[in-house]
Amino acid sequence: MLNRILVLFFALIILGQSEEEKMMAIFEKWSPSVVFINTVKLDLDPFEFFFDPQPTQGIGSGFIFDAKRGLILTNSHVIISPDSRIIVTLQGGEKIPASLVGKDEQLDVAVLKLARLPDKELTEVALGTSSSLKVGRKVIAIGNPFGLDWTMTSGIVSAVNRVVRTRNGLVSMIQTDAAINPGSSGGPLFDLTGLVVGINTQILSKTGMFGGISFAVPIDDVKRVVPDLLRFGRVRKPFIGWVLQNTKWGVAVRRVLPGSPADEAGLNPLEQIRRLRDGIEIVLEPEEADYIIEFDGQPVKDAQELSEQIMRADITKPLSFLVRSGLNSYRKRRVFVKAILK
Repeated sequence: MLNRILVLFFALIILGQSEEEKMMAIFEKWSPSVVFINTVKLDLDPFEFFFDPQPTQGIGSGFIFDAKRGLILTNSHVIISPDSRIIVTLQGGEKIPASLVGKDEQLDVAVLKLARLPDKELTEVALGTSSSLKVGRKVIAIGNPFGLDWTMTSGIVSAVNRVVRTRNGLVSMIQTDAAINPGSSGGPLFDLTGLVVGINTQILSKTGMFGGISFAVPIDDVKRVVPDLLRFGRVRKPFIGWVLQNTKWGVAVRRVLPGSPADEAGLNPLEQIRRLRDGIEIVLEPEEADYIIEFDGQPVKDAQELSEQIMRADITKPLSFLVRSGLNSYRKRRVFVKAILK
């Protein structure tokens, strides 16, 4: 409650300031919440004659989102492995070991916990919302590029809901032109009210250096997964029990796991199993398969987009799909699927 009051008070202070004054005020207020993260993992090279462990080091940024418990948000890729030694440097130079609470590699988010609280009270950020972001809005990044601690850069939102291919699939991100470089990963992206709207995560560049295009994980997606990371150490995913496939006729239900929510909902897969005398065979029957047209009233473009929409859905309620049965576009029906978390 006190933190909310302080955030509101800060917002009122900067309301009448110039853009330059707002940026200086945001850095002064929130830079103490940003941390410098060092990770070290000892790898044993089996071809080394003396079997000497070789350290693999990484650097990144993070920010405190729960001061009382010493909890930090950063990128999953900043943490080399679950058994990495993690050292967090606070503004002022104090170094404190930290442990990995949980991470989600697909969204590229991780939560760390300080081994102890420092003598000086920690500053925690105020998390905003990313759903209201619009192209052209001014944003500020604070991080540690190339180890240059507590560096601030600024830019604008270049695009929202930009689908970016990562090592773990396609993810919807915020695109900005705020300068991000190695070491900036995991740092906060602020709007001009001082609220965190994203976690800076990667750039698009042919050289590996900043080329005017950077990406941040939307804070709304981060807030959605944090409870699972704190409780389970991972993010539970909605399980429907199907395999989807993009086809020229639309998003087809290619395969259905027997006994799964998709099976119980009566969805017909593209793959049909035929029992023969000497075994079984799998045949494709597009004329009988179900094709997903809409999810929750919104048109479905492809399988990846549908999967992302389901990840953000409230699965405490049955998921609503409009399905075309077979290739005849006139045979449509509404299907309700009760997904489960796994």
